[in-house]
Formats: sequence, structure tokens, C-alpha cells
Amino acid sequence: MNQPSSVREDPQSVPQVLTSDKHRAVSAREAAALQSFPDDFVFVGSMEAVSRQIGNAVPPLLARRLAEVFLPAHW
Repeated sequence: MNQPSSVREDPQSVPQVLTSDKHRAVSAREAAALQSFPDDFVFVGSMEAVSRQIGNAVPPLLARRLAEVFLPAHW
């Protein structure tokens, strides 16, 4: 388990992160959790669209922290 995960990329599809211990792709929900999305966050669209939304997102906790730093008067 002390191996990094790998990314398999096909130019026609969304990149997949593979777990190192079970040799399976990470689910969209697992990827969302890794990005700090709350468990009840609802993604809309096809599986490909959801994967792209998660992959292209700024993690919510990072976005919040950046806002707190750069917009302190509003917090």
C-alpha cells in the first residue's frame, strides 16, 4: 500500500485514478470526498460530466480558506 496511485488517461475519456491496493477506479463519490465536497453535495449530469466537474473543481475547503485570507472583511 506504500505505492502512489496512478492515473490512466485515454485522450477520449476522463482520466481515472486507480487505487493501489484494490486495482479499481476511484468512484465519483470517493473522488468528491477527496476534493472535500460534502457527502450530501449533488452533482448533475452524466457520469462523464460529473467526473469532469469533480476533476476540474477547486476543492471547497481550499476555496473557503482562500476567501478567508483574501476577503477577510467579509468573514
